[in-house]
Amino acid sequence: MAKNILSILFLAFALNSGAQKTQHFSLKELPSKSVNELLTRGMISGEKGTIGYFTYKKGAVVPMHQHSNKQYSLITQGSVKVLTEGGEVIVKAGEGIIIPPNVPHSFVSLEDNTIDIDFFSPSRMDWITGSDNYYKDSNQKEPAKWTGEVLTPEIFASLDEAAGNIAFTPQGDLIYSLHPFFNPEIRVKKYDAKTKKSVPFPNLEWNTPRAADDHFLSNVLGVRSDENGIIWMLDMGQRNEVTPKIVGWNTRFNRLERIYYLPQITSKKNTQSNDFVVDTKHGFFIIADEGIGNGGDGSTASLLTVDMNTGITKRILEGHRTTLPENIPIKVDGKILTSGKNNLLVGCDGITADKDFEWLYYSPLNGTKIYRIKIQDLINVQFTDTDLNSKIETYSAKPNNGGLSIDIAGNLYLTAVESHSVSIVLAADRSVHTLASDEKMLWPDGVSYNATDGFMYVSAAQVHLGAAFNNGKNEARAPFYIFRFLPLSKGVSNR
Repeated sequence: MAKNILSILFLAFALNSGAQKTQHFSLKELPSKSVNELLTRGMISGEKGTIGYFTYKKGAVVPMHQHSNKQYSLITQGSVKVLTEGGEVIVKAGEGIIIPPNVPHSFVSLEDNTIDIDFFSPSRMDWITGSDNYYKDSNQKEPAKWTGEVLTPEIFASLDEAAGNIAFTPQGDLIYSLHPFFNPEIRVKKYDAKTKKSVPFPNLEWNTPRAADDHFLSNVLGVRSDENGIIWMLDMGQRNEVTPKIVGWNTRFNRLERIYYLPQITSKKNTQSNDFVVDTKHGFFIIADEGIGNGGDGSTASLLTVDMNTGITKRILEGHRTTLPENIPIKVDGKILTSGKNNLLVGCDGITADKDFEWLYYSPLNGTKIYRIKIQDLINVQFTDTDLNSKIETYSAKPNNGGLSIDIAGNLYLTAVESHSVSIVLAADRSVHTLASDEKMLWPDGVSYNATDGFMYVSAAQVHLGAAFNNGKNEARAPFYIFRFLPLSKGVSNR
């Protein structure tokens, strides 16, 4: 039986690997890593799958963790106890277990010389890059022990142009959009922390508009990553005559992964697609639309969902009480921001999801409340906006904010655009506090967690100093900073 299962396992690996020829290998001769004195792991990866070969001594523990990969585990010798949120099960030699994506689980070896062969699909990018830190990562600092005092964030990078949103590769490389408010020549860049220089991402060609095709970035603010090493860039298409799209770049193989075209976005004149969530559990992108494009007043703000399998886009909660801006002006350093003769009112902006992709948190920039809804309800095609209205919770209070992120404990991190600071909504009681502040944090915008070093990163874009708000004169000045600080609990990767 075990031999048959192994044959199927290897066949699955071969089919997923995308290889043009058969690969033969010995499990015992795979490149191995001594995780600790009780556990050794060998591995081999194809393009679409990874095989892990574990040898355990009695008492070895694979700590509780989760990943977006589906896992097939076969015990060929000895036995293990597998713990999940649903309980525990003993898996003996000749038996196996299948663990769906995003299910927290832990393994405990019950015997010496236990052998566990695992197959994962897609490939385990955290193993490939060495960024798996659920055992113990000496490079990742422990979360800050917060006493209630306001933290002083560290300046991580000084840039010549304004950064918009931030994402990270599995290796911890910082990818950022150049804020489109300032019409940058390059749309997205990668920052090298060693040289302190930035280069176009994914390359110069993708940052060069042309008439021949649309394989370039026109107008990007939202950038996000996923567990498979894909950097997703939301191209609003406003600076060139191109269809808006989401471009995915595979950082493992340095190639285009996929483009999702979004013609539905252009059907609304005032669409301004900003930040978004990459939900690999349900297979959806969820986009925040501010409703301020082409001089809009935020009244058409909404959420948009994009099905990763079909590419079908749906506009949800347009002009809803939870996506509309409240009439609360943005006031920075004593000055109210206006758009024409009216106060600048920005609709749905900040957006994030918890570690299990159960809840979506979102809010308008101008507003006093954060809302949340179960993602399973949001993507249910049977539900109308009326149906969804009854399923939305008012989660907490908030200041006028841009970006939104979350940690594994459920604490929310908000960039408070008016006060040069980052606010936090504590999960314990949903109270709102100022967590980190610096006078140089001018218009804190994007906020994202870097799983390789344990820091939360914040861009300061100086949007309020742009020409649109200063009688046609651009008052924004370099350097433009990216800050970082330690969150209260470990952050959630790709948020």
